[in-house]
Amino acid sequence: MDKNNVKQVVTIDATQTGVYVVTGFIAETKLTVYAVNQADGGKSVEKEYVITPVIDPDDVVYPDVEYVTFQATINDMTLVASNPENSNEYTIVTTGEDPYIYSNGLAAAKKGSTMVFRYKSTKSVKLQIFWCTSSSGPSEANSTTIEFPAAEEWTTFEQDYTAGMATVGWGNSGDYMRCDFGTNADVTINIRNIRFK
Repeated sequence: MDKNNVKQVVTIDATQTGVYVVTGFIAETKLTVYAVNQADGGKSVEKEYVITPVIDPDDVVYPDVEYVTFQATINDMTLVASNPENSNEYTIVTTGEDPYIYSNGLAAAKKGSTMVFRYKSTKSVKLQIFWCTSSSGPSEANSTTIEFPAAEEWTTFEQDYTAGMATVGWGNSGDYMRCDFGTNADVTINIRNIRFK
């Protein structure tokens, strides 16, 4: 049964060797496995397995956490909210050499100085964050650059930005960021659940 309580059937061709991966489990799930002989239609005895997924805590959306959201102003990139079940998940594709986007201002003072998010990326990216307030826009003097490596699977990024934020006293309600995603076109980044702790 899927999350909508609809029975799902996955057919695997047993004449082919290899590995078949079933992903996307978000809760304990019962799997029933059996084989059917294509020649005579005979069916093996069914075996049941219970799958209990291990969910990374950074993949959980907590109701009392403020997640970073973005303004419509972007440069040299596209941004799409790519998961209808998580409004905090985005797909970024860089289209030029200066891809950046502005975040919306904080609704409340930040909870901490450590930024955490989950991501996948086709290439390593030098993420430059400009710490902006109502009295200071983006400038090199109030920015921090950290490189995160390419990742095929969802990976946790966690970085303490205390020193960078201190350059302008960043972290109050209304403060915002400009996020620059490297200097290369044709990089695809999936990113979700950006928050401070």
